Amino acid sequence: MTANLHPTMSGRQDELRWRAAHRQLSVMSGLWLARFHSRRGRPASAEAIHRRLLLRYPDELRVLADLGGLLMRRRSFEDALDVWQRVAALRPNSSGSIFQVSRAFHRLGRLQEAAERYLETLSVDPAHSKAVAALEEIALRILCRQPSTEADKAAAIDIARRLLALPGEAPRAAAAGIVRIPVIEAGMLMLDAPEIALAEF
Repeated sequence: MTANLHPTMSGRQDELRWRAAHRQLSVMSGLWLARFHSRRGRPASAEAIHRRLLLRYPDELRVLADLGGLLMRRRSFEDALDVWQRVAALRPNSSGSIFQVSRAFHRLGRLQEAAERYLETLSVDPAHSKAVAALEEIALRILCRQPSTEADKAAAIDIARRLLALPGEAPRAAAAGIVRIPVIEAGMLMLDAPEIALAEF
């Protein structure tokens, strides 16, 4: 009986290897063709190729990430958000994937959702400087809304507090930059320690 099993097992392994090799070849050739169309100024054709690949391999990260980048460049931010959320679901502990979801929310003007995802990015990678800079930009944008509300100020200050909880100088500097506006508006002296300023709000 054992002698009869080996050919079956070997055949199955060969089939699995063939399928993996075929998938690799299909994906790589499809990505090459999509990028070729994109470089030649045919982004719609590039997107169509990506989507055909995803019909066959819906969980192929390389295709999803490539399509997400293409959609961001095309300013198709709603579609890009959908794609990057799929990537993040497949790679939930990847700061890069979460950051791309944040960027899509940011470009859509959904600032609170973007801020939450940037903070999630920093929970995975506290040294992610682009997420820190984006959070500072969002908080300042919220504070500079006209007319500005107490809720806006509270949301911005919450971002500053959460940045201060992170290690490193960059989050602390960003928090200080955020706090400076409400401090000046309140007629308070801006100290070098944002922790002290935040205690007043």
